[in-house]
Amino acid sequence: MQRMRLRRSIRPAGWCLRDAPPLRQLERGGHNLILPLRSYRYDQARALVQAGDEVRSGQPLSEACGLLSRPRLAPASGRVLAVENRALADGCRVPCVLLQVSAPDEAPLDPQTALSAQGMESSEGLPLDYELELLGQGGILLINCVETEFGQRSRRAALRDELEHPRLAPALQLLLERCRPASVWIAFDDHQEEDALALKASLAPLAELRPLKLSPDYPSAHPLLLARRLARLEAALAEPDPLRPLPSQGLLVLGMERLALLQRRLQVGPADRFLISWARGEAEAEVLEVPSGLPLQALLDGTEGELLLGSLLTGSRAPGGEMPLLPPLRTVFAPDPGQIADSIEDACITCGLCLDACPQNLAPPRLAHLIEEQRLEEARRMGLNHCLHCGICSWVCPSRIHLGHSLRKGRWLLREARDES
Repeated sequence: MQRMRLRRSIRPAGWCLRDAPPLRQLERGGHNLILPLRSYRYDQARALVQAGDEVRSGQPLSEACGLLSRPRLAPASGRVLAVENRALADGCRVPCVLLQVSAPDEAPLDPQTALSAQGMESSEGLPLDYELELLGQGGILLINCVETEFGQRSRRAALRDELEHPRLAPALQLLLERCRPASVWIAFDDHQEEDALALKASLAPLAELRPLKLSPDYPSAHPLLLARRLARLEAALAEPDPLRPLPSQGLLVLGMERLALLQRRLQVGPADRFLISWARGEAEAEVLEVPSGLPLQALLDGTEGELLLGSLLTGSRAPGGEMPLLPPLRTVFAPDPGQIADSIEDACITCGLCLDACPQNLAPPRLAHLIEEQRLEEARRMGLNHCLHCGICSWVCPSRIHLGHSLRKGRWLLREARDES
C-alpha cells in the first residue's frame, strides 16, 4: 500500500492573490487546445464537428445529450484536428476536440448562453444554470467570501479587488432575476469584516445582503457547514442532507470565483481562462492565468518527474499522456525527489486527531483501511458517503498520512460500482 506524504502547503501562511508574485498570463503559444465535450462526467455529449472542420469563436462543438451536459463552445476560431478520447485530471477518459487556434476573436454572450456555458464548476459537479433550476423561486442565495469553491481560503484579496474594480453587479443581477431568492447572505470572517460591509453597501441597490460573520477556524466555510449555520438562522431552511445537492434543499452557495467567471462570460464571450497555482519543489508558488484546454505540458518547461494535481489535501498523481488544464483543477505541484513516499514510512500512531477534527464525526483511518482492502460496502455503512472532502483529516495528521485522498478515492469507487449496477 502506497500513500503520498505532502507538506502542509506550497504557499506561505496567509497566502492570497494579493500577497503572491505578480500574476502571469500563460498564452496558448504553439499549443493546440484540448476541449472536452462533456461538461459532466456521466452525461453523454455528441460532437457536432469532425476533423478538418473550420470553426469560429462561440460556435457549439457538441450537442448536450443528458440532464447535466452543456454544449461546449469554441473559445476561438480555428481548425479541428481530431475528435478523440483524452484523459482528464481525475483519470477519466472523455471525448475531446483538438483545436488548432488561428484567431482569438471573441464576442460577448447573451445572458442565458453565458449561464449554460459555465460547465462543471461547483464542488458538487453541477452547472450553475442547473443549480438555479434546482433552487427554484424563494430560495436562499449565499455569497461565500471566506473560501473559494475549491477549498482555498480567499481572505481579503478577492473582496478588495472587487471594491477597487467593481465587476460582480451584472452577474449578481442576472442570478437575482433568474432565481428570485427570498434572502441573500454574505459570509465573511473577522479579517474581512470591513471590506465585506463595504461590498454589502455597494450592492445595496440590487439586493439587501444579510451579513453572516464566521469564525476564521478551518473548515467553517465549507458550503455544507455554512448551510447548517443558516439552517439555525432561517426558519424556512431545514437541516441539510449531505447526500443531496444544496440547491435542491433551497440554498445556493456561490464563491466569488464563480460570480467573476459568469461576469467575464457576459463581457468577453466564450473564451475561458482561470487561475492556477504552480510550484516546483520548495520554490514559492506562482499564480498563472491559464486558458482552459491548454495541455499540461505547457506548464512544465523541461520539468521532469511526477506531478501532483489538485488541492494539496485531496490531490492525486497526474495521469500519463497529454492532459488538458481545466477547472476545477487549481494547483499543480512538481515535488522534489523523495517528497512522495514510496511506502507508508510514517504509519498511523493512533493519536485520534483526525477523529476529533472531522466535522462529520467519521473515522478516517478506519475508512481508509476499508477502502484499500476494497471493502466498500462496509465503508459506506460507516458513513463514507457523508464525507465532505474538506481534507482536514490530512491537515491535522502528524504522520502526514494522506487520508483525504483515500476517502475521495473510496467515494469515486462507490460511484463507479453504483453506475455499473
